[in-house]
Amino acid sequence: KSAVSQAAKKGQVDALKQLLAWSPNPVEAAQQSLLNACAGGSIEAAEALLEFRANVNVRDQEGTSPLTAAADRGMEKMVRWLIKHRGNPCIASKDGATALMAASLKGSTEACDLLLASRADPNQDANQGWTALLAASQAGHSETAKRLLDAGAQLDHKSAAGETAQQRHCKRSRQR
Repeated sequence: KSAVSQAAKKGQVDALKQLLAWSPNPVEAAQQSLLNACAGGSIEAAEALLEFRANVNVRDQEGTSPLTAAADRGMEKMVRWLIKHRGNPCIASKDGATALMAASLKGSTEACDLLLASRADPNQDANQGWTALLAASQAGHSETAKRLLDAGAQLDHKSAAGETAQQRHCKRSRQR
């Protein structure tokens, strides 16, 4: 990873700004580093990157957005900040995963609430038919599953393997 990306991930704002100022292409460097700042949880670094015109909806080579990276790590403050700065909760990675799916799998009810309030679709499905409700059920996060159901998640949606969230939850419970 580049020095700019490392500084962004570690939240070293002064170093980040200096490196971007020296960069031959600061906008591109800022774009590439925003995901690292968000994954590292540094709102200050992310704000500095926006000053250099980074796009909050940039994606890495896997299609992961900063919002999905923050949700995947359970960083509710960063999720809130990204939504405030127009992070799109419906962006899906190459495998179809969204920020809501990541937050559901993590069991982060606060992040799920924030994403649902910003119009994340609780029924958006990934390549294998997985939804946020299936993810929450798989991981045993019943409170997160309840919030998704309250937001309109379909209980009878089936994954590509033919399982519903309820079946997945029962299967997981038996395995414990």
